[in-house]
Amino acid sequence: MSAQTFGIVIPGRPVDTSFQQVDANKFLITIQEAETINHLVIFLTGMLPPDTVGCIFFSLPDPNASPTWHYLGYLTNQKPSAIYKLSNLTQSKLLTNNGTSYDNSTDVPTSGIGFNYVQNYTLLVGQVGISIEPFTNEIAQLVPAIETTASNANLFTEFINKTVGNLYNYCLSFSKTAEELAIIANPFQQHQAGNTDQYVPLKCIQNWYENYTRRLSNDQNFWKTLSG
Repeated sequence: MSAQTFGIVIPGRPVDTSFQQVDANKFLITIQEAETINHLVIFLTGMLPPDTVGCIFFSLPDPNASPTWHYLGYLTNQKPSAIYKLSNLTQSKLLTNNGTSYDNSTDVPTSGIGFNYVQNYTLLVGQVGISIEPFTNEIAQLVPAIETTASNANLFTEFINKTVGNLYNYCLSFSKTAEELAIIANPFQQHQAGNTDQYVPLKCIQNWYENYTRRLSNDQNFWKTLSG
């Protein structure tokens, strides 16, 4: 399967599908300025292999230890999108800088507050990892990291679900299999059948984003009329 099977939506930023395949069943994307993110949406742009799930993890850098991967949840072909609350994870990371605790309202360490120069915190670079695993009872019973599931956000969840559904349906109309792309590139050569992976041009996603944001600027509630 392709790394472009996954997409990510961060409010205020363009849709991003630049996941990289780092193992046979693992995909990774880097997120700049992760400390500014409150919510995150992960969605499928294509189909997962049958009877599998995409387990989603989130990590922030730690100069003193190996990365800690926080389990957020999973996607399936029946549940192709999900929204997660990251502010608790990112803010707790900001409050610790090389083992020194900071309070919520200042960049000065709480151990010895004064007027000595304190360097501003470094913007955090986060990573989202997706691991394709067989769908088992153990996977279904995994407990997400504490308070990463978005709460009190029914309207926002509806907005995201309809937005992602609209993107998925739009891209689906432009998708082609590897065999179809090979025929287009070399119409007079014989091609082997069997590769059913679906591919979508990046230009398709860019066009959708421009059209969607233009419609949203004209009518903030137009998304409510979408079928998903």
